[in-house]
Amino acid sequence: RFGKINLCILDECLDTGLGNVGVTQATKMIKSIANENDLSMFVISHRDEVLNMFDKRLEIELRNGFSNILNPEG
Repeated sequence: RFGKINLCILDECLDTGLGNVGVTQATKMIKSIANENDLSMFVISHRDEVLNMFDKRLEIELRNGFSNILNPEG
């Protein structure tokens, strides 16, 4: 009905139950799936280890009840 959807949002999928090695392997898998299927993939995480594992980063901070984008260039 709407054609192909090429967007996937993964909310905190790396944050629990994985050690550092598991996070690295899961990140490689996520990136591979995104590339193979031409997907725009958004991974939401609170882990510091993933900060440099993806091509772009959008950092959000909650301050006084409002969300602020800290790095709008990504």
